[in-house]
This record gives sequence, structure tokens and C-alpha cells, in this order.
Amino acid sequence: MESGNYAQFLVENEWALQHCAEGTGCDVALFNLGFAYAYTQSPYRNLTKALHYFSDLSQKYPQSPFAFQGRAWMAFINDHLALEEARRQLQANLRNREGTIRSLRAQLDRSRAIDVEMEKKERELLR
Repeated sequence: MESGNYAQFLVENEWALQHCAEGTGCDVALFNLGFAYAYTQSPYRNLTKALHYFSDLSQKYPQSPFAFQGRAWMAFINDHLALEEARRQLQANLRNREGTIRSLRAQLDRSRAIDVEMEKKERELLR
């Protein structure tokens, strides 16, 4: 990760996960994979995959110090995902309101045009 070679980091940790003896180094590989997918600068960022690896780590190796860190990452990711969903909903609401405003402005313009026409006709009738 420090060198920026994320692809190699992922390959090495996938290999380590597949070849670790039950419990020996598996927790580190799971954490590393979760971190690689959670890290904001990683070109492989995928929060769903990160949650999967951190969840496996927490379930299979709950006593590992990496499991505690994984749970912290899971809380952070879940909060981030919830905020993203709220942001999407707010943007959708904003788009809907902008549409409503455009529609109301169009109605107002039509109403003004009708008022102008009515005034013209009133003036014509008064002459």
C-alpha cells in the first residue's frame, strides 16, 4: 500500500487469505483486504467489498486486534453510506422542488399574461 501498488497488495493478500492456516495470518489478510477496498485513495475502492472482509474478520476472529479495527472501519463505512444515501435523497428532493418552482413560475407567467389581456379588453370596452 505504501508504494501505491494496490493491485499487488490485493493479490498478495488474496493469496495469503487462501493459504493461511486457520487463524494464522488470516486476520491480517482479511483486514488488509478490507482496508484496500475502504481506503479513499485506492483505485479499487469498493465499500461493499470492504464491509464483507471486515465482517468476515469480525465473525471469524473476534479476539484479534485487527477485528476491533475492522469493526471501527465498519461503523465508519456504514455511517458514510448512510450519509451518502441521505445526500442522494436530498438531491432528489431538491430536483423535485426545482421542477415545482419552474412549474409555478410558468403558471405565474401565464396568469400575468392573462391579466394583461384582461386589462387590454377592459380598456377597449371603456372606450
